[in-house]
Amino acid sequence: MQFLYGIDLIAIESEEQKKYDIFRGLDEFWTGAGEGDPDVKAFAEGLIRGTVEHLEDIDPLIQKAVDKWKLLRMAA
Repeated sequence: MQFLYGIDLIAIESEEQKKYDIFRGLDEFWTGAGEGDPDVKAFAEGLIRGTVEHLEDIDPLIQKAVDKWKLLRMAA
């Protein structure tokens, strides 16, 4: 969640650049996080990558669930 929150605050222009920067940032995140358990990292990376790769599907579901709010106006 900490990583996804961090990338939500970053505005990146193109989808391809966004994924490149995010996944490069993921490597940097693990370096700073000090997580050594490969199972924990694999599980978390699956959630992170899945979220990033399916944002176009996820965002409309969130928008549909909120009343009188636009995604762009919501705090991260």
